[in-house]
Amino acid sequence: MIWLKRLAIAFSVLIGLAALIIAIWPLPKYQAYSVSPDYQAQANSYPVAPLPDGWLWDKYTLSEDTFLRFGRVETENAKATLLFVPGYAMSIEMYGDYFSKLQARGYSVISVDLRGQGGSSRHFKKQPERMWVKDFGVYSDDLARFITDLDIPQNQQLLLVGDSFGGHVSFRAVGDHKDLPVDKLALLVPAFELNTGDMSKSTVKTITTIAKLLGKSDAYAMGQNNWSPYTLDLSSSNPCGTHPEKLHIKDVVYAANSNIRVGGPTNNWIDGIIKSGDHILDDDYLKNTTLPMAIINVDDDAYIKAKTANMACTDKIPNCTLVVPEKTRHCILLEREDVMTQILDAFDALLIQ
Repeated sequence: MIWLKRLAIAFSVLIGLAALIIAIWPLPKYQAYSVSPDYQAQANSYPVAPLPDGWLWDKYTLSEDTFLRFGRVETENAKATLLFVPGYAMSIEMYGDYFSKLQARGYSVISVDLRGQGGSSRHFKKQPERMWVKDFGVYSDDLARFITDLDIPQNQQLLLVGDSFGGHVSFRAVGDHKDLPVDKLALLVPAFELNTGDMSKSTVKTITTIAKLLGKSDAYAMGQNNWSPYTLDLSSSNPCGTHPEKLHIKDVVYAANSNIRVGGPTNNWIDGIIKSGDHILDDDYLKNTTLPMAIINVDDDAYIKAKTANMACTDKIPNCTLVVPEKTRHCILLEREDVMTQILDAFDALLIQ
């Protein structure tokens, strides 16, 4: 039996050496995707609505070397100010059509890029497309600080709207900071729980935990990388939505501006959103989040478990209204005009509650 013990020791040594190699193996040097002339020609002709007239850019300083980029446009005799927080890898430039429609409905509009994406400070200067924070609560704390310092006209409601990842962060900002000066909350396809496909959530947590222990929290998750177009044919489909004239806006904007690109999720980001999801889905947390809100969700989502947010809204959050437009996918703000109308109607209804 001595040979079995020796074999076990040798196997353990090999496993240890493999783990050491993985831990010390450096990340590949950053190299941005190079857009081909053919793709750029398609992108140049793709319809991307400009930001509304009068849009003003600004920066909100979090620390000496960290800031959030934001922008705003005022609407005369506005019925409310709407603060919009984009989803994962999305940036302010992608929402010109949406912001113009909000203005037409009588809203003054503010939008902010979360840290690590859009025009806000990046986590790693040498790896600018990788999302990383020590704790996922950093995102919601950033947003809470930003909201607290916002200059909103007296006697005007502040409606906070978050999309997907931005919805997760917005909900946690309100839940963690009970005195936040927000009057109403609308969450668009909020990323309360990831759709982990064939893997269970516990399996994904185990994988990301091992990656962190090996010092690879900043590495991309399996199958992920720096940004590249979902497809080289902008007339083709995409599981994120159903409306072809808006579906590829992110890739088109990224093709023109490499400085705002974000790659796929890192081990750190996936580990963080799963743990943060457990935090906000606690029964007491949900029941104690009493701000009037609407959750506007989709009926076909390849990325998020929509039913988790739906059940939280209908069964546990005290003042929550659920709206689910039919035949919609994850990128709800890039959907058909009738869907946009339902979203804006839900905002208006929420204001008068």
